[in-house]
Amino acid sequence: MSTNTILIICFAALIVVLLVLLIAFIVVSRRNSIPKEHRRDITFTDGADVSSGMMNVSRTGAGFNRKLQGTILISVDGTVTGINDSRRNSVMQIRRLQDNVVFDLVMTGDVTLGRIQNSFIEGYYCVTDSSDVSKYHCSLKRNDDGSVLITDLNSTNHTYVNGIRIEGTSVLRRGDVFRMGHNCDFMLL
Repeated sequence: MSTNTILIICFAALIVVLLVLLIAFIVVSRRNSIPKEHRRDITFTDGADVSSGMMNVSRTGAGFNRKLQGTILISVDGTVTGINDSRRNSVMQIRRLQDNVVFDLVMTGDVTLGRIQNSFIEGYYCVTDSSDVSKYHCSLKRNDDGSVLITDLNSTNHTYVNGIRIEGTSVLRRGDVFRMGHNCDFMLL
C-alpha cells in the first residue's frame, strides 16, 4: 500500500470517530436539557392507569405539594417525561355521534369548530363537511376550573346543547351532546 492510501484510510477513520463522538455528545446534551422535575418526583395515586395516558398524580418536591389531574407524557423508552396539567393546556375529546369518530382538541385557548377543510388557522378543527354547518360554527373554551364553555359564532343553523338552542355561551359537561346545524351531533368525552 502506498503512503497516500494509508493517509486516506486514517483520515476516513478519524472522521468516523469524530462523527460518533459528535452524535454521543448531542444525545447526552439533549437528555440533560430535559428539566429534572419532569424525570422524577412523580408518584401515582388512585390506581392510575398508565395505558390510557390520563391519571391523577401527586407531585412533591422543591417546596410544593399539589395534586394535578392531567395527561402524563411518556417517552419512547417508557420513562415519564412530564405532565400536561388539564387545568391549563390539555387535550379535550369530542365524539361525532353519527359515525363515532373521536376528535382530540388541543386546548391552548379557544378552539373553533366548523367545516373548512385544509384550514391552517391555529385552534381550528374541521369536524364535518356537512353544508348545514357553518365555516366557523362554534367555539369551545376550557375555564381555569376545568369547565367547558361552548359559544355559537352566529352560525346560520345554530348550536344546540342537549336539544336546546343556545344564545351566546353555554356550559358543557362531560357526556353532554351538542349539535351543530341540523344533524351533526357531538358528545363531550
